[in-house]
Amino acid sequence: MISMPMIESIRDMSRRGLTNADIQRETGVSQPTIRKYLAMDDFSPAMPVSTGRGSMLDPYKPFVDAILEADRRVWRKQRHTARRIYERLAAETPYEGGYGIVKKYVRERKAQMRASDMAFMELVWAPGEAQADFGDADVVFCGDRMRMHFFALSFPASNMGFCQLFAGKTSECVCQGLKDVFAHIGGAPHRIVFDNATGAGRRCGAKVTEAELFSRMRAHYGFEAAFANPNSGHEKGNVERKVGWMRQHLFTPVPAVDDLDAFNRRLLERCDAYAGTAHYERGSTWGELFERDRAALVPLPARPFSCVRYGTAVVDKRGCASVDGGHRYHVSDAMAGRPVTVAYGAHSV
Repeated sequence: MISMPMIESIRDMSRRGLTNADIQRETGVSQPTIRKYLAMDDFSPAMPVSTGRGSMLDPYKPFVDAILEADRRVWRKQRHTARRIYERLAAETPYEGGYGIVKKYVRERKAQMRASDMAFMELVWAPGEAQADFGDADVVFCGDRMRMHFFALSFPASNMGFCQLFAGKTSECVCQGLKDVFAHIGGAPHRIVFDNATGAGRRCGAKVTEAELFSRMRAHYGFEAAFANPNSGHEKGNVERKVGWMRQHLFTPVPAVDDLDAFNRRLLERCDAYAGTAHYERGSTWGELFERDRAALVPLPARPFSCVRYGTAVVDKRGCASVDGGHRYHVSDAMAGRPVTVAYGAHSV
């Protein structure tokens, strides 16, 4: 195997019209090798393949696995170390191999068992827990057909869900959607699982970064937030399904929207109208089960949260201020050259 730079050099010489003999004289590479690499049409990295070579421990791996499996039910301070397993192998089996092989295998198996434990996903949701996500839907807004976003909050224990329509998916929209739903149902869920792409925050490995406005709202209402891992829809499967259900039942056919506030109030009422739907496995209706959710809600604070993010802008000579990526709003000709405070809301600036 010759190096990739040499292979590329050979192919480059061939593209420039040099014969294989010329390339051989230039590089010292044999002509069969030159022909081989000129004929290749795929240089993708090859996936490593295990050699499959066995070890002296192979016949005794079931013995080791049984010890490690039994250890899962034992107090952690009395579990087997790799050294203790090796001693038992030597005393209880015909194993004649070394300790290093045993140590390596035990380390690998324990890592696999830990990963298996961590992969468990909770399928039973307690009353008062919710999941949140955004969905997309086409609407005719003020006479123009456009694609907008609806914020969905679902309660897996009862299968009830509520939604609100927005033009964006910013933290202001998330907070406004939560505030509207909280006010409608009379409380806040004690725990909400969010999609990693919402404006509430983002998970990167074990680190979670929340949007400042959302952090303030969470502190205001006193609920716990969790963020699903990227590309892990199964961690919030109820709201994933609810988004599709809402698109079919609340946004089909394409609705006409002239007053967004009034439309969102009607949306909450339409969500209530499905409370009589029978739960697919629990023998009760969504509404009956939702009463348990409602009983577990965190009480609303005395003052509602203001879902507004503040920034600053400078008014230009035409009396306009540019905000968030160049959108221009007329303020006042008399304010030219002066700074202004900008309040960003879910529906207005």
